Amino acid sequence: MKHQEPDALKVARPVLRGGKPVRVYLSRQAYIEGPSLGSGAKVVVLEDVVTTGKSAMVAVERLRTAGYSVDRVIALVDREQGGAELYKSAGLEFQALFSLVEIKNKCINTII
Repeated sequence: MKHQEPDALKVARPVLRGGKPVRVYLSRQAYIEGPSLGSGAKVVVLEDVVTTGKSAMVAVERLRTAGYSVDRVIALVDREQGGAELYKSAGLEFQALFSLVEIKNKCINTII
């Protein structure tokens, strides 16, 4: 049976390299799951939704502590509540596919 973690424990979404995911989880016993990528390997943290950015920062810190190089966070949605600013202040690049404002505007324009 495949391991399924609760969404509440996910910090970073799978990062694929060679078809095998690497995951970082936020729990009482923090851990990184997946194949070892080697010290200094470049890793991108992927998030579904960014609000304050604190959850992804925990993942960045854990990945760096494990010896990985992390310089970017990518999200599907930026709720524009401080996450982008937090990443910038930490020297990370940040990119979101959509902002919450863009999604709201698209929904409003579709309804009208």
